[in-house]
Amino acid sequence: WIGTNNGLSRYDGYSFENFTVVKGNTKYLQLPLITAIYEDSEYNIWIGAVGGLMKYNRLKETFTLYDFNEYEKAEERTFWVTSIQESKNGDILFGVFDFFFDDIKNGLYYLKAGSNKVELLELADDIRTNAVAQILPKHYDSFYIATFDGIAEYDHKSREFISYPLDGNKAVTVFLPDSNSLWLGIA
Repeated sequence: WIGTNNGLSRYDGYSFENFTVVKGNTKYLQLPLITAIYEDSEYNIWIGAVGGLMKYNRLKETFTLYDFNEYEKAEERTFWVTSIQESKNGDILFGVFDFFFDDIKNGLYYLKAGSNKVELLELADDIRTNAVAQILPKHYDSFYIATFDGIAEYDHKSREFISYPLDGNKAVTVFLPDSNSLWLGIA
C-alpha cells in the first residue's frame, strides 16, 4: 500500500491498483491526500489523510470515512493524520498535526471499536499531547507518543499519560530497534 497526494495505490508484486476519490461513493477513496497507512488485526486498512480517517474493508471492498470536522472547527484548524495504531480491544488510536504546523492542545484521537464517531482522547487539564508525530506500541495496551513537546507513555486501558518533555518544542520521532532501547529522532 502506498499513499500519495492524489490517492492510494496497492501493489501486489506485479501491478498497481490505484484508488482515486469519488466523494459519496463507498467503492472509492473519500479523501485524496494520504498521510498514514495501518493494517489492523482484522486485516482492514486504515488510511489517514488531510481532513479525516478512512477504513478500507477488504472483504466488502469499501471505504468508510470517519471525519473529525467538529474538532477542526472548534480549533479553526485543518488536521492531517500522522500515525495510526490499534489497541488490544480494537480501538483505533490516531495522532494529528495541524496542516499548517500551528500549535494544537491535543492531537490524540480514537475511534472506539464498533463505533462510527471519532473522539478526542480527553486527558487531565494539565496534560497536553500537542501535535502527535508518531504512535508506537510499547507493550500490551501501552504506547509511546511522540509530539512537538517531547515523548510520552500512554496506557489505553487505564488512560494514564506520562509526559517526558523536551526543551525547545522539537518534533520527535520514536524508533524501537529492540526491546531494550528507545531511540529518538529530533528535528
